[in-house]
Amino acid sequence: MFNLKCPRCGLHILEEQESKYFIVRSCDNCLFLEYEWHKCCRSPDIERVLYTQRNDRVVIREQCMNCGKLLGTPAISFSKVDSDSLRFYNESLAAKREAELKQLKEDRQFILPNYTRYFHSREWNKKREEILKRDNHLCQVCKKGAAEQVHHLTYERMGRELSEDLLSVCTNCHKKLHDEEKEKLKEINQSYMKAIGKQDRK
Repeated sequence: MFNLKCPRCGLHILEEQESKYFIVRSCDNCLFLEYEWHKCCRSPDIERVLYTQRNDRVVIREQCMNCGKLLGTPAISFSKVDSDSLRFYNESLAAKREAELKQLKEDRQFILPNYTRYFHSREWNKKREEILKRDNHLCQVCKKGAAEQVHHLTYERMGRELSEDLLSVCTNCHKKLHDEEKEKLKEINQSYMKAIGKQDRK
């Protein structure tokens, strides 16, 4: 049974979620996050296939019939295999895999729940109060309204924010900031996008 303590804070047992292509482990306490990619997918079904290279040369390769990934194994000699029994590389299956990985980028299905949990944590509540106190509970945008919320200027250090990453704001100014800077919210998913990008290039 999976029972691994968080390598960052050492206090909590990591929560594990598994998708078709990888396992993600996260800590509710400190927001530690890591990905473990499957060789190709959760339920590999590897077969040898006839694969046509760019120079039109046909070689024998290995492809997962569950997810469509062409494995990075060396080409296999025709003298060692009964090629008449082999199927050709399944391009539609490979295209489906690419589409699913692209959708994972857009969904951010594992990052956002972790992001939400963080804002209910004791760690965030303590940090939030420190920032509000630092700014004398005054909105640092309009300099008029009472600060009720704390805004992230960057999500690069999510869960490990520096004081300069955070800004006390009133509700109206906070909404305006997010309306004007929606692109910044993509930073929440930065580590996830990097992980997916690495997988795409394999």
